[in-house]
Amino acid sequence: MNQLQTEELTLWDEVTEATEAETPFKISDLSGADWAFEKLASIHARMKEKEQLAEEKRFKIDTWLETVTAEDKRSAEYFEALLIAYYQELRSKDPKAKLSTPAGKVTSRKLQPKWDFDEEKALAYFKKSYPEIVAIKESFNKTEAKKLLKPIGGNQVVDENGEMLDFVMVTPQGESYTVKVD
Repeated sequence: MNQLQTEELTLWDEVTEATEAETPFKISDLSGADWAFEKLASIHARMKEKEQLAEEKRFKIDTWLETVTAEDKRSAEYFEALLIAYYQELRSKDPKAKLSTPAGKVTSRKLQPKWDFDEEKALAYFKKSYPEIVAIKESFNKTEAKKLLKPIGGNQVVDENGEMLDFVMVTPQGESYTVKVD
């Protein structure tokens, strides 16, 4: 944010406080609109400046946290490895053994095997050998469908023969506004 933008915002804040109690500001001509765009650009610059500062602080805090907890993470991994090794030793002697104390416990869970399919080859195989498990998806091209149909009053749609279609509706969305500051 440059000095001019800073001064404009300070002046605007003072003017806003003084006039808000009396009458709200209203843009009535092109010059007023241009002035409002300049104020908006200044506000965006001020917001960006604050966001950059916050990002710098976040990075600094994250770096600090990573540094001060690095040794703790290594220690935690070391003790977890010791506990798991002891648990595995107990389980090798007794498959139903448990490791639980008032301070914590170690549990294990058998993971399901991971299956990876080559989709193309698998589909060809199942089409040939087990066609009943192959799903066939049908759909239509909505872009092309819109070209064939015509909206009429309200939400209703007709086809090229004028037949009313009850399986499609058109909902007007109003307008969308975008304010872009250069």
